[in-house]
Amino acid sequence: MQRAAALNLFIDDCYHGQKFIKDGLMPASIIATSKNFRPNVCGIKPPLGTWAHVCEEKANEKSAATVAPLTSFRITAIPLEWR
Repeated sequence: MQRAAALNLFIDDCYHGQKFIKDGLMPASIIATSKNFRPNVCGIKPPLGTWAHVCEEKANEKSAATVAPLTSFRITAIPLEWR
């Protein structure tokens, strides 16, 4: 639940204030060049503020008990009705 809440806050910041970029936590080019980033969605608020309706975590091949690195996650956050 906390991960989903954090993910939704991050996605919301991607499409609004981009505070994490201004604070130097991530280069703007990572978001700008992402094939999943939709510039036409900037400024839009989804219903109930929920961007990521489904979150999937793939287990690391070494051990199911090991937390997979962020690079092994694939998240599509644009609600289906917006595609």
